[in-house]
Parts: sequence; structure tokens; C-alpha cells
Amino acid sequence: MGQKDVEGLYCSVHEYADNSDYSEQEKLAIEYAERFCLQHDTLDEKFFERLRAQFSEPEIVDLAVCCSMFVGLGRLLAVFGIEQKEAMRL
Repeated sequence: MGQKDVEGLYCSVHEYADNSDYSEQEKLAIEYAERFCLQHDTLDEKFFERLRAQFSEPEIVDLAVCCSMFVGLGRLLAVFGIEQKEAMRL
């Protein structure tokens, strides 16, 4: 996949469910991140069964750690009043 293709995937992540350029595993990881950040109370055993079908336990933990770090970083930037454009330069 070329650099332009990767950039296109990043720019269309909000439309992941309908984008055939994402693998089923990638779609599930994005769904996990989205739900982790916005609706963590919807992450039930049924969802984790879906995750376990696509990811190992260490991979699921890694996804959770990454989501936690980025949610925390987003909150930190908000508390300090750092805008997204400024954060991209850091």
C-alpha cells in the first residue's frame, strides 16, 4: 500500500464500516477504539467474543492500552488548552 493510500485510510476512518479498503480485523479494531472512547459501557462479553475471534489476548490488551493512552492524551491536551493543530506540531 502506497503512502497516499495510507493517508486516504486515515482520512476516511470515520467511515470505516462502509469502507472496503479496511480489513475485517481493522474494522473491528476501529470499532473497539470508537466504543472504548465514546461508549465504553457497551463493551460487553459478546463484543469481546468478536474481538477474541480476530485478536489474541495480548493484542486486545495492546489495543486497550493504546486507546487508554490516546484518551488520556486528548484529555491532557484539552485541560492545557492545546488545540489539535498545535498538538500535531509537538
